[in-house]
Amino acid sequence: MKKIITLAFALFLCLQAVALQNWKSYTNITHMYDALQDGSTIYCCTWGGLVCYNSYETTTQSVESVLTIGNGLDDSNIRAIASRENTLFLGTERKGVIILQDGVSRIPLNTTVGLPSNRVNSIALNDSVTVVATNSGVSVFKSNPAYPFPLLITTFDVDNGLVTNKVTKVLINADEYLFVQTSEAVQFIHLSQLSAQNAWHTITVADAGVNTFQDAAVYGGLVYLATDAGIFLAEDIYQTPQISHLIETDPIYPIAVDGEGNVWFSYGSWIEANLALENLGQYALAKYSQSGSLTRWLPGELIESQKVKKISFFGNRVFVSTWGDGAYILDDEELAFAIKPNCIQANLVRDMEFDANNRLWIANGFLPAPGMPTTPKGTKGVSSYDGDVWQNYSTEDSPLVSNNIYDVHIDANNNKVFGSWSAGASVFNDASNTWLTINSASNDSMETNACVAFTTSNSGDLLMANYATKVIVMDEDYENLSTFRLYQPNGDYKFTDVLQMYTTPTRTVLGCRYNGIRIWDDASVPLQDGTHWVVPPFTDLKSAEIYDITSRQTGYGEELWIAASTGLYMYGYNRYFQTDMWHLYGTDIKKQVWNNGWYYEEGSPEYLYVVGQEKLFGSVPTNPSALQIDPFNRVWVGSASNGFTIFTPEKDTYENYNTSKVPLLSNIITSFAYDAVTGEMYIGTPNGLNTVQVGLTEEQNTETKLYDVIAFPNPFKPTEDGVLRIENHGAISMPKDKTQCKIYDISGDLIVVLDKDQYQQFSWDGTNKAGKVCSSGMYYWVVGSPKGEIAKGKIALIR
Repeated sequence: MKKIITLAFALFLCLQAVALQNWKSYTNITHMYDALQDGSTIYCCTWGGLVCYNSYETTTQSVESVLTIGNGLDDSNIRAIASRENTLFLGTERKGVIILQDGVSRIPLNTTVGLPSNRVNSIALNDSVTVVATNSGVSVFKSNPAYPFPLLITTFDVDNGLVTNKVTKVLINADEYLFVQTSEAVQFIHLSQLSAQNAWHTITVADAGVNTFQDAAVYGGLVYLATDAGIFLAEDIYQTPQISHLIETDPIYPIAVDGEGNVWFSYGSWIEANLALENLGQYALAKYSQSGSLTRWLPGELIESQKVKKISFFGNRVFVSTWGDGAYILDDEELAFAIKPNCIQANLVRDMEFDANNRLWIANGFLPAPGMPTTPKGTKGVSSYDGDVWQNYSTEDSPLVSNNIYDVHIDANNNKVFGSWSAGASVFNDASNTWLTINSASNDSMETNACVAFTTSNSGDLLMANYATKVIVMDEDYENLSTFRLYQPNGDYKFTDVLQMYTTPTRTVLGCRYNGIRIWDDASVPLQDGTHWVVPPFTDLKSAEIYDITSRQTGYGEELWIAASTGLYMYGYNRYFQTDMWHLYGTDIKKQVWNNGWYYEEGSPEYLYVVGQEKLFGSVPTNPSALQIDPFNRVWVGSASNGFTIFTPEKDTYENYNTSKVPLLSNIITSFAYDAVTGEMYIGTPNGLNTVQVGLTEEQNTETKLYDVIAFPNPFKPTEDGVLRIENHGAISMPKDKTQCKIYDISGDLIVVLDKDQYQQFSWDGTNKAGKVCSSGMYYWVVGSPKGEIAKGKIALIR
């Protein structure tokens, strides 16, 4: 036993020394709010970050960079953009205005410095004035060289001039009039009269005889109004506005006027609550020229998509931003480029699983609270990723039964099973490109179309949870074999509210929405009245909502790990009682053990935290939301509000990671998936997908060749750099088996022999084989593989 603990501790020290590395972020950048060209760069505002393109090389693959929460922004949902003197002003959903000056973040504009709300809808600039529109009014700022950020001049709302506080758009025209657009009115005031409340001019929906203004564009003294009943024109606006119905009677959104006075527009209604375009009609884009001619293009004639969100003008080019289909750049009335980035379908990651071909499958769905609608950022379908190319599936372009996919499961035949919340399930064989639908119309045992959890039994049968009714057992042809309902805590047969299912070599575990955990304590398929059903002996797991289930193998046998609304639980061996018992882990008390009606704890470091020790979730009150076991048998525990914790049970140690420490896209963790080929952990959030390298075991290493070996950093400063990395550049790892690295001093004496680290590469902390610190000087490294390949080099060590 002592030897096992020593080895585990040595491995833990190695993992700590190297830590996590190579963070990446994946977000959806096809849903665009706004766009701007500044010099040779086109900036696109998306709900997945700020995307930068080279305007001279704009193709599908020409993304130069994406700025997100993970690499410099406070919010990845960028809704508006403006620029002035090498400074970008980015309006966000939750963090006000981010200011980037020469690429460096400056003090933001938010509620602390005068914004009425941090939800920004539009930004307008002139030489010194910055106007920000929010859902709670408009703030006007004035630049002052003596201060590091613009100073607040005034704020407008219903108490001092505005018809309503929810402002969707602001702009400043060449005559220095500030225009403010809402769904109820278009208002304008000269910048020199901002202090005069009675100086506002107002055009209301009643003036146009419509129900709502959807968008507006200004050209000289003309205002073009995109409404739910066509386009209206307001003339003589500085005197007594004259409003007339110009063209069309269908809902128009958006609208813009180019430098020659031509009106460009599209059709539909923007529904902010759902973040969706509706009432699209038949046309994708239209142009009303100054001469009075109207040209309309069907989808595919000029642009493919009807979901136009914004029309902008960059010189002589028309830039059409869409909601979900990227963007199109037009040279007058000809398509110059189409931009459709290779990316994940949506940002909300609900569930993930790798298939037998090592392709990752991602469910993009959402389970609403009772009586609540689904989130507008979810319900976009399914994405898959092979490490290079994304493939996306939705009801619009595939036989997928629903876009609200709650669970993805890979069955015994490598088929992909997608469970929806309300439309049944889809089974996809990507090798043959065939689809099968399972729903109440095709399966007599289904009482509802909520299919939200799946697992494969030890015999290869598929178990499908038909929410609120039963679990259906099917064979490999998806024919029914049996069904069962769950026993409730009071012994009655009620609804089977299963949201999670998990199979181990010895058990089937089912997690419910309201009724906790049920365990079929046998390797066989569960039976309705079988003798193997086990209900946890305490209330916390009889009535909790279950978020995830996994298992871990140790020298003592199998451990079940359960993420629940009431805490993190483990059912497994307890060395003091020498039997399997329930364990509860928390932020105040490290561990408690359920012992015949009461929680047992000892006054020892294994049960209680000591001063200065890192705690589960960083001691923040939250609950576990996702679980994963990595190749080093550590437990990854996602949280509902503070990132994730890596738990090493053998040492009772926690490592905590959140957005303040690492480039996580969100502190809400929805799922994990481990890539055994690349050694990466995939981390799902509501704001996108993160990956980070956590390493490989020797058994997972498949590399056979030594390529270009590099050592970095060089010079190496141990007190600053931590470790020197010696890597097989161009490969994931060093060659498998007995590849070693030897470090020599300048005299040729052997200093230390290195074994591969958790990444199957080499890392050196600057100490010799006795663990003593090496002095400053020149050192040589030599890497040798089992095939006799040799790589060598020298490094400078500086103390």
